[in-house]
Amino acid sequence: MSNVVNCAGTITAEPQAVTDGSFPAGSTSLPFTLNPPDKPFAVDTGRQLLNVNSPNAFTAFAGVGADAAVTQASFLYIRVNQSMKVRITQNGQTPAVSLIRGLFILEPDTGDEVTLVEFEGAGQVELYASGQQ
Repeated sequence: MSNVVNCAGTITAEPQAVTDGSFPAGSTSLPFTLNPPDKPFAVDTGRQLLNVNSPNAFTAFAGVGADAAVTQASFLYIRVNQSMKVRITQNGQTPAVSLIRGLFILEPDTGDEVTLVEFEGAGQVELYASGQQ
């Protein structure tokens, strides 16, 4: 039996209730899942809880990289409690920097797996990464 990671849920957007009645009506519901829904993996970081304190420079996350538990992540989950920059390097590409606050999920295409994750800022980070290597 192989290892698989699954992430599924629903994003719901609706008006805030202003009375005990049912007006205004209407909502949007968007189901989501991974592609494929059960993404196989051979190695993972496990759930990592980090306290990042690097407000002026990027610092590498030790779980993803050349000498880490995961060298090529095909699934990356990050949740931060404060605005923080994340720099992600994928196979042979220029690193991409995003300013995030809250949830960040990445499913790179085959051949473009994540090879390095770095953070700049101060706050708590929850991270999980998995892949075939």
